[in-house]
Amino acid sequence: MDTTKLQFNIVFTPDTAKYLSPFVTTFLNWTDWRFRMIVNGCPEEERQLLRDFCAGNE
Repeated sequence: MDTTKLQFNIVFTPDTAKYLSPFVTTFLNWTDWRFRMIVNGCPEEERQLLRDFCAGNE
């Protein structure tokens, strides 16, 4: 199975960004999977945290 074609959706709800981000980092570092980060109802502060996280992991 070609795992480079796997894509996972990671859904962030309010108050979860700082707790789930380290798990995403682990996946980015140790897999060849693709991820789509979905922000669902998070306040602007958390959305900015996730934008910064994504910019640092490109």
